[in-house]
Formats: sequence, C-alpha cells, structure tokens
Amino acid sequence: CRCRGGRAGEGAVLELRMESSPKPERKLRAEEIQDAQMGLYQWHIEILENEKKEREEAYSIEPLTRLKTRQAFWDEFTYSLEMIRGEVMEQRKGVEPIKEVSVVMIDLDHFKAVNDTFGHPAGDEVLRKISALLIESVRPTDTVARFGGEELIVLMRDTDIQVAARQVEKIREKIQNLTFDAYPTLKVTASFGIASSTTSTNPETLVAQADKALYEAKGDKDPEGNGRNRVRVYNET
Repeated sequence: CRCRGGRAGEGAVLELRMESSPKPERKLRAEEIQDAQMGLYQWHIEILENEKKEREEAYSIEPLTRLKTRQAFWDEFTYSLEMIRGEVMEQRKGVEPIKEVSVVMIDLDHFKAVNDTFGHPAGDEVLRKISALLIESVRPTDTVARFGGEELIVLMRDTDIQVAARQVEKIREKIQNLTFDAYPTLKVTASFGIASSTTSTNPETLVAQADKALYEAKGDKDPEGNGRNRVRVYNET
C-alpha cells in the first residue's frame, strides 16, 4: 500500500493498491509434449479409420435395404467359384473349402404397380421388409444383395440345388404372407430362379442360368391363368 499526503490541515489519504505481478510462464516438460503429440496422432488415426469404414460401407452396403451391393456380391461370388475351381485356398483354420454353391435370382412381381398404386415410399418399405426377411431366412455364411431395382440375389454356399429349392420355396411363401401396417391392402409376391455351380463355375454363365430360370418362373401360369410367384430351377435340357 502507499500513503499519499495531503495539503496542510488535511488528513492523510491511505491508498491501497493491489498489484499482482504476472506469474512466470511454465515450460512444458518433454513428457507433456510427447503426450500431446501422441493424442493428436491417435485422433488423426481415428479420423482416417472412420473415413475408411465409410468408404467400405458405401462400396459394400446398399443404403435402402442394407443388403450387400452388386459389386460386393460379385466379389464374394467370384471368389467362391475360384475356390470351387481350386484357384484359391480356404484361409480360415478348420473351415472346409467350398465345393458347391447355388445362386438365386429374385424379382418382385408387379413392383411398378406397387409404386404407381401406393407410392414410392410403399415401394421402399416393400424392399426393406423383404430384404430383412431374406437375411433372417438364410445362414450367416450366405450372401444377400440388391442386384438392381427390384431384383435381389442370394449366394447359398455349400448348398445343392435341391436343398436350395426347398429353402427358397419357404421364402416365397413368407413373402406372399407379408403384411404392411402402413398399407393394409398391399400384398406382394416374388418369382425365383435358381442355378447351381454343378452346371458352370463361370460367374456370368451361372447368373445367366439363374436369370433364365427366373424368366420361366415369371412366365409360368397355373390352371387359373395366374403367372409369377413361382420357384424354378435351371435345367440344361
């Protein structure tokens, strides 16, 4: 504090001043600098990993249905056929190499009429619900993908065509019995074509065979003249 004197006859004025002196700057220790650098490095790595996951998901997962994309399916399909041909080996310990696959092409019947009658949100809901049904109906080792538009495709590993046909028939029945809370009058069906790697291990050929069987399923008519809503197996003859 400081005492400031006044003129004669006046009391002294006591002036208090709180003066704080600046604290000396503390230098960072080498360990603190290293920790800060490591934190920034880990943060940068996390950003890169998240970006990588986003790119991988954009490549492999179809956003509407959450099924595999056509590109991701084709990669897995081709690899499975290469294994059957003996060109690649199974890398997982204790897992037998794939010996046979069945491929299933699926087309939703009259899907354009669903969009025209109920609107595109209804069409999206149909795709989402059928996609979820397919995932629940196959094994974790199988692959389900959106092949394009209302076409879906399933790769059934180590499944012969007779077993595949029985499983697909159950799926067909589940689809025709689906209900939609937001669209009580909406009913959907699907047609299926199945082909086996016992007829070809060429991916393009095998998909063409399944597509041919699908075409037959959509063209077949029952005694009442109703077509579609069928399962057909590719037959070379």
